[in-house]
Amino acid sequence: MMTADTWAAHLDQARDLHRRLPVFLGYVDYDDEALAPDGGTYIDLAKLCAAGVHTLVASIGFGCYFQTGPRDYHLAGPATWVLEHQVRRIAHVVNAVRRCPAARLVERRSDLDAPPAEDRVGVIVHLTGNAHTVDLDTVGRLFGQGVRATHPAMQYHNRWCTGMDGLPGPAMTDFGRDVVARLNALGVVLDVAHASEESARAMIETSSKPLIDSHTTSRDLVPSSRGLRDATLRLIAERGGVIGVHFADHMLRHDVWSRKYVPAAAHGRTPRLWRYSQHLLDTYQDPDERMRWRPGPPPPWDRKVVLTGIRLGSWTPRSAGRRSSPSTVPTTCRRTPLCHTAGSPPSPTSPTLWTTSSTWWATSTWAWEATLVASARTNGRSAWITPATCRA
Repeated sequence: MMTADTWAAHLDQARDLHRRLPVFLGYVDYDDEALAPDGGTYIDLAKLCAAGVHTLVASIGFGCYFQTGPRDYHLAGPATWVLEHQVRRIAHVVNAVRRCPAARLVERRSDLDAPPAEDRVGVIVHLTGNAHTVDLDTVGRLFGQGVRATHPAMQYHNRWCTGMDGLPGPAMTDFGRDVVARLNALGVVLDVAHASEESARAMIETSSKPLIDSHTTSRDLVPSSRGLRDATLRLIAERGGVIGVHFADHMLRHDVWSRKYVPAAAHGRTPRLWRYSQHLLDTYQDPDERMRWRPGPPPPWDRKVVLTGIRLGSWTPRSAGRRSSPSTVPTTCRRTPLCHTAGSPPSPTSPTLWTTSSTWWATSTWAWEATLVASARTNGRSAWITPATCRA
């Protein structure tokens, strides 16, 4: 067993090794702050430089789903709508990388072998999900945009493979096998992250090229996690693939999940959110309208402000620890496409509404008579956004 003294004895050696070896960051959810000089919440160019990161994999996802039950997920719109949004996101990321003087787009194997004097961070574009794969030509289209890696399995997508503990579906369809063959032919790295055990094995058996699991753990070690079994991880390794260890606390210790996440579900927050999602699906048919009401961060290209909390009526987010009256809120602020103003709040019985930033969750309670007020940061300063001042 490694003790503190044992670690200390090798610390200088480890630091020296870290300084001399290029660091490859195998998966990061892309946000524009990744290419900011500094000041990022969890990642920016200064942090990447300090960590010695040579290349990172920037993953582009689209959280366009609504969960209405334990394994019941619904996309906001049809697959063609999901595809067009993914295409926009890819274009945004690729353009951001090309405009950034401290970054370079990695599109071929030779791009990884940067000269010693090259100090720009390499960025590999990675795509999440499979609902957008409407046909085989889609694979070539996305490759042409710059996508070089993908993990198709997510719990809310089951077009041709399935995610861990997600929508039921086949481990791999015939169409999925054709997609994998096309990915192999183009040189797009296949990532089995988030895949069900059956889908992961099907992708391993189908692929003619090595695969990766970019951010995972052992399900044998942490049964509550979405990691794969040791036997499946060994199959990836035996075929020349790579396993990336996920360092989130609940992916490393089973008791963390039990302590942090099970109690939240026991208090009924998840069922209330499911009812709220079902109400949105029943009320609105337009996918974009559904997404305006969906709690969560905006896509990067629409991010004029970043939501950090929600206040309804006289209630403030729990994290704020206080109450105040909406009448004291300023009536001018920068416009944002996130504020939906047509009609009343979704429902007089709508449940707790959740909204996220990149660092924390805040909760508050809907009130039928209340005015929705969103706390936001604009250029580093706090501002209040009200329906009277924000027109979608």
